[in-house]
Amino acid sequence: MQSESKICQNCKQSFVIEAEDFAFYERMNVPPPTFCPDCRLQRRLVWRNERTLYKRKCDLCKTDRLAVYPSSTAFPVFCPQCFWSDRWNPMEFGIKLDFSKPFFEQYRELLQKVPRQGLMHEVSIQDATYANYVDESRNVYLSYSVIKNSENVFYSKNVDKSRWVFDSFDVTNSEHCYQMIAGDKNYGCTFAYFSRECIDCSFVYDCVNCRNCFLCTNLRNKEFYIENKPYSKEEYVNKVSEMRQGGFSAEENLKKQFSDLCARAIYKYARITNSANSSGDDIRDSKNLRSAFNSYACEDCVHLFRTISIKDSIDTTNAGFSELFYEFIGGGAHFSQKVRFCSYGQRSLSDVHYIDSCNSSSYLFGCIGLKNKQYCILNTQYTKDEYELLVPRIIEHMKTNHYTDREGRTYRYGEFFPVELSPFAYNETIAQEYFPLTKEEVLARGYVWKDQEGKGYAVTREPEDLSDPADEKSDSVLKETIGCAHEGKCAHQCTSAFKIIPEELELYRKMKLSFPRLCPNCRHHERLSWRNPLKLWHRKCQCAGVTSENGLYPNTGKYIHGVAQCSNEFETPYAPDRPETVYCESCYQSEVV
Repeated sequence: MQSESKICQNCKQSFVIEAEDFAFYERMNVPPPTFCPDCRLQRRLVWRNERTLYKRKCDLCKTDRLAVYPSSTAFPVFCPQCFWSDRWNPMEFGIKLDFSKPFFEQYRELLQKVPRQGLMHEVSIQDATYANYVDESRNVYLSYSVIKNSENVFYSKNVDKSRWVFDSFDVTNSEHCYQMIAGDKNYGCTFAYFSRECIDCSFVYDCVNCRNCFLCTNLRNKEFYIENKPYSKEEYVNKVSEMRQGGFSAEENLKKQFSDLCARAIYKYARITNSANSSGDDIRDSKNLRSAFNSYACEDCVHLFRTISIKDSIDTTNAGFSELFYEFIGGGAHFSQKVRFCSYGQRSLSDVHYIDSCNSSSYLFGCIGLKNKQYCILNTQYTKDEYELLVPRIIEHMKTNHYTDREGRTYRYGEFFPVELSPFAYNETIAQEYFPLTKEEVLARGYVWKDQEGKGYAVTREPEDLSDPADEKSDSVLKETIGCAHEGKCAHQCTSAFKIIPEELELYRKMKLSFPRLCPNCRHHERLSWRNPLKLWHRKCQCAGVTSENGLYPNTGKYIHGVAQCSNEFETPYAPDRPETVYCESCYQSEVV
């Protein structure tokens, strides 16, 4: 089988299906995709709302809760305790197959009936009332996708095996950190971006195994450095203390200095560590990955995002410890195999098609909310023989009697759920974070947009009136409602106001940090501006021997290519029009090691 070029039916751009991908599709008994990889990812992300939370009652126990669904939803919404209880039976909502209707129309009917989980975590999770997508963790507050024995996590996203983490993004194996992005095995760090194995460092970019470094980039195995220059311990302590004097204005000035330093740093073509034959970004301990992002310990996969220990899979997002996944998003679905087209799966799934919120089940087709079930279609029980006869008929029916959405896109068997079936508006989901669109663009594409509801908070202190935490002699600031500096006028789901919680105040005082002037959502979007897109471009190395090609970085290493331009090429998440200085692996290592 040779690679094939196709035209995406959504964006009308050409894309290539590689020869080895056809073998996977055959193994999974699915046809090749008709949407390109970017459009497939965007389509999946529309089914994951992480941060837009609503106050409503659980429709079973009637207690006040937060949920990702507003009170206007057609289906009931249960709190985690009720959703995982035996007080209801999802089979009661089952519908009979009707071969006169497109399958996705029948699935939409089921979607509007079956109760859903208001926040995505198991009932055993402790102290996560104000968090979403939490697994095996505790004391998580306004944070999302926090897993694997994390504890005391606040205002953060994508946190694994970490404790006492505040205002961070993509963090693993770290403790006592604030404003960290893509960090691993760090301790006591603040404003540490794309760094690992660092202790007590602040305003550092791409530093490894460093200790007590401040305003530094591209360092390895260093201690007591400021702006990439060595100091004695006493000099370091005195100078850092002096640079921090001045409270919020000094911190803002340090942020600007740090941004300027990062602009003059060099950037490895991609953050790939201990991984063979892999392309993408933020990959560790993996092999044979193509176009993978934020993925660890994975093998033989294509188009991954936010995955851990996934094998032999394509188009998989937010999953772990499983194999043979295709078009999957959300819930982890640990210890599962042969899962096709799933918008949320918990764990122990096997040989399923088109499911949502199912757990510990196998041989399902078009089911929602099932637990410990086999041989079910649209939440209706069948015998093994009936199921095995019906599934091929459904697949053929989906091919001939396909679903067509409002914009004329066709959905046969082999396509993920149509976007218009999602219970969320486009701008409520993480699709807006990675594929941002204006309201006009969303509506023009046939998607749903939801205007933000006014919160009506009574602000008791304006952000410019905040003093420094050390100057707050009492804890009265905990009672204040602080206005967000964006005043709800940005496109970042601004809440217009926010509170300071006790754990925060303790952190700010201990680490000599200033109070934030932005609400948690706006701070999150500020961090997102530092991350790379989930896309690759083909580029050449910018090392030109004596300096970088753009003249911003003076080289100090020795290169195989001498003083000539490096000829190496690569796939990188840094688009050609971006300002960063991007080096190949060899040239990068000559500079930073």
